[in-house]
Amino acid sequence: MALSLPQGFKAAHELYTKMSEADRDGVLTDEQLPRLTQTLLSVADLVQRAALFSSNELLEDINTTDLKYLLVPFMLGEAYFKWADQNSKEEHLKRAKVCFTGFMEHCRQIGVGAGEDFEAYMREAPLDPGARRTDKIARMKRGRELDAKLKALSQRKHKESEMEEEGLKWFADEETEREFVITWLQSCVRQTVEYLEQLEQEMEMLQHSLRIKRGDIPDPRSDPAARQPPRPMKVVTINNPRELYKAQVFADVTKWLQLMELDEINRAEQAMAMMAKSTPTIEEQVDSEDESVIDAKQLKARNWDDWKDDHPKGDGNKMR
Repeated sequence: MALSLPQGFKAAHELYTKMSEADRDGVLTDEQLPRLTQTLLSVADLVQRAALFSSNELLEDINTTDLKYLLVPFMLGEAYFKWADQNSKEEHLKRAKVCFTGFMEHCRQIGVGAGEDFEAYMREAPLDPGARRTDKIARMKRGRELDAKLKALSQRKHKESEMEEEGLKWFADEETEREFVITWLQSCVRQTVEYLEQLEQEMEMLQHSLRIKRGDIPDPRSDPAARQPPRPMKVVTINNPRELYKAQVFADVTKWLQLMELDEINRAEQAMAMMAKSTPTIEEQVDSEDESVIDAKQLKARNWDDWKDDHPKGDGNKMR
């Protein structure tokens, strides 16, 4: 028997929740995604047939019971985005982009979501490193505020009831239901900006791999230097904190450092030591309540970004 629109959305939401939990726990597999995407596509078809939304309406014109169906394109885009199979990755990324773009355009039309997120969505030219970091910090703060609000509202959900069983609503009163779904939509708008940025990066990597396969550009793995056997591991005894610091900081950039001139290594070490003492992570900056401190540390972060721009990775490499 065919499901009604509320029942279909309830089934899709349950599958979506399972996908999100599996992804959070690192156990998501492609086998979990086809059923979710098919269910969401069926719901999207039901929404279209019901003609729930028009092109000239605003947020206040939409019935509270219909608001949650605005989430369907976002859920579908997220499901496509998380597909890991490399053979179909490009196709699924293109589908994800269509879904995310449709979701953002609809939310922008009805007026739900932060203006800053839509500015980022519409932006054509990339920001400079300092502005990009500031934008990311602000977006992360908004995300934490929205997550906290969603969590607080979720605690007010009514217990299992006849209406919830039918998939019609999560709350006993309409006002709370509307506030919850609007907050959820705002959170999804913010997340979509992040997804679209990641999507473009993944598409670029896939296109780069495709050009290598076609022979348009050389495969870096065919470089004789890349085929040299790895250097034997050497046991190092660290007897002082400075050596311990160096071992930790440079653990992930060993190959890069091996190809740099000695004076470049010294300058990099000094710069990174300065940053380690004074610059917190983005997450730590978000937690800080002192905006003046954040501004000062962002300035130091920008200085470090400028240094990296002036000394790109591989600069000084005599083996190229």
